[in-house]
Amino acid sequence: MSYSTAGKAALIEQLSSVFVARGYDGATLNHLAEATGLSKASLYHHFPGGKPEMSAVLVRHAIADLQRQAFSQLHGSNAPAERLEDFIKGFSSYTRNGSTDCLLAVFSHHRTASADDEQQIQNIATQFADWHNALTAVFEEAGCKPKRAAQVAMRQFPSARLRRNRTDDFIRRLVRENELTCNDLIYPMFIIEGTQQRTDVASMPGIERLSVDLIAAEAEKVAELGIPAIALFPNVDPSRRSLDGAEAYNPEGLVPSAVRAIKAAVPELGVITDAALDPYTTHGQDGIVDADNYVANDITVAALCKQAMVCSEAGADIIAPSDMMDGRVGAIRSALDNIEHINTKIMAYSAKYASAYYGPFRDAVGSSSNLGSGSKQTYQMDPANGDEALQEIALDIEEGADMVMVKPGMPYLDVVRRVKDTFAVPTFAYQVSGEYAMHMAAINNGWLTPAVITESLVCFKRAGADGVLTYFAKQVAQALKD
Repeated sequence: MSYSTAGKAALIEQLSSVFVARGYDGATLNHLAEATGLSKASLYHHFPGGKPEMSAVLVRHAIADLQRQAFSQLHGSNAPAERLEDFIKGFSSYTRNGSTDCLLAVFSHHRTASADDEQQIQNIATQFADWHNALTAVFEEAGCKPKRAAQVAMRQFPSARLRRNRTDDFIRRLVRENELTCNDLIYPMFIIEGTQQRTDVASMPGIERLSVDLIAAEAEKVAELGIPAIALFPNVDPSRRSLDGAEAYNPEGLVPSAVRAIKAAVPELGVITDAALDPYTTHGQDGIVDADNYVANDITVAALCKQAMVCSEAGADIIAPSDMMDGRVGAIRSALDNIEHINTKIMAYSAKYASAYYGPFRDAVGSSSNLGSGSKQTYQMDPANGDEALQEIALDIEEGADMVMVKPGMPYLDVVRRVKDTFAVPTFAYQVSGEYAMHMAAINNGWLTPAVITESLVCFKRAGADGVLTYFAKQVAQALKD
């Protein structure tokens, strides 16, 4: 019986389907005859050597097909990236139905084998080794380091099926690369004047401003949830605001008073205080402005040093300069050391961008109306810049920062990753008020589920953040406990 080219291709496909479905040992002559519509005698006519000869023919066909469609693309004079792209297209096309590549897997595993079968297994292994070497060579030519190139080339379908590690909950947990815990959370809190005062932040549903007496009680609840630290931000009475922001270093001001109350109630809770003048100035800028309404750097730094010392003396564990003045980290470190507060830490807002995501925060501290149409672009960073962030962080580390921060968070996770990879220092990020407001609006309208909250924070961890300042801290900590 003679076969046309099309007939031979159909016969090979029919035989292949049986071997893929049943394996070599499970594919009997009856199964093969039924699939092809041929008698056993006809099968032996075409393949006198029986199943071993069938497998040899099928393997040769599969190897030739894979070579033609995919691996031949690795050879040529065009650029390595173009060859890799052509290879990926060819390989994807080849493996789309999963039959022929699975066939090679079937015939490459040990079975009840003759010497001829063992030779075929070895031939398949040799062919794959040749392909691996060819692929590795192109990766290296494209600039990939040899070890990494070998790793990339080695893990190819069908031997590598990454979905295997996603099949069950237990294995997903075992291979999970990043885990969110309460230890990753810092909870920002807003303080207002008076006693027994509690007001909502309209643009941040679920967030309140609390008077000193209430914030101490709230801090106890935060500590009970396992959150290691809080960050304090004041909304001072307008009558206490001035051009020079002197209220920032009033020892009896809102922040020092809150620090003392919180430390008396929960001494083990870490307390972070901000070093910036915007809640205290009549113009809403983070520093002192000159006659041209330009934020003057050095005189502002002097005020920030006073603010840092007052907060440290009240019991703050960490000073967090968020002003973005040049040289302020070194000046604050010297000021703290001069009063022998050598263990007060500095968490520098090293890469703080002039972002549109801060609006709800400015409402919370009452500086938005003072700032008006004013801009902070002369001292906060341009959102278009990434390399500049590394320069800022390098300077802050050199000046004595114990840890650094990127703000805002999710839109700047690329910066977080670069910072962690470059400096390997404790790196934090701030999931800012605008990010919180967007999530809450979507959740409250039913557009997203609360699951996005945890997902967003895991993304910070994956990017390299050691911790996250987030208004979701209490909610997430409670969920983690439950």
